[in-house]
Amino acid sequence: MGNIYINITGGDGTGKTSVQEGLKNFLYENNFFTFSEPGGTKHGEAIKRAILTDSDRERREELAFIYRSVIREARISIERALRSLRDGDMKMFEVHAFAAARAESNELIKKKLKEGKNILGVRSYSCSKAYQGEARGVGFEKIKEAHKDIELIMPDAEIFLELPYNIAKERMEARKEMKSDRLDQEGEKFHRATIKGYEKYYEQVDFPIYRVNASQELQKVIADTKDIINKIKTPN
Repeated sequence: MGNIYINITGGDGTGKTSVQEGLKNFLYENNFFTFSEPGGTKHGEAIKRAILTDSDRERREELAFIYRSVIREARISIERALRSLRDGDMKMFEVHAFAAARAESNELIKKKLKEGKNILGVRSYSCSKAYQGEARGVGFEKIKEAHKDIELIMPDAEIFLELPYNIAKERMEARKEMKSDRLDQEGEKFHRATIKGYEKYYEQVDFPIYRVNASQELQKVIADTKDIINKIKTPN
């Protein structure tokens, strides 16, 4: 099998970033490039700040600052995001802001695959389907429409970290002192809806979904994820 592109996904509190970090040496040894949405690029980090802040002024400033230096597809999404912000539509602001960040990371994925790298990402297009499409109630079709100008690269597989909501909630509460953003502060109904969104979307995709029990000790979750990556890399 040639070089591969895999994403780690899952609801908030499942440990996606911790698993990716725990695989660092393994990924280095196996020629993997890693990134995390909605950041992953210099412009993506600015878009991430715009998404997570509670200030409309900061949202406008972050997006206006990078507007002229992003690729065309990201500029189109930024224009739509700013229009939604002016209209007071925060749901569609999120949709288009995430699309802008994804346009940038998508170009990076193309570049790294062309260079012969394997890729392990954290979060993906499936997250927009789950969080905005389902939990925000925007709908899957509007998510698809928001990405129509982006030539999305679909992964070879996604690894979905499964975790009961009560455990995820405990983890999110524990990390509030270190990190807490708008998405962390959403309630149980929202977080359960994101999982429902993932499940609905995964019924529609052509690539395989591998599941890991994220309620285990972190080292076991990392080991299980590593085993899955090796399985994808060297299929029978």
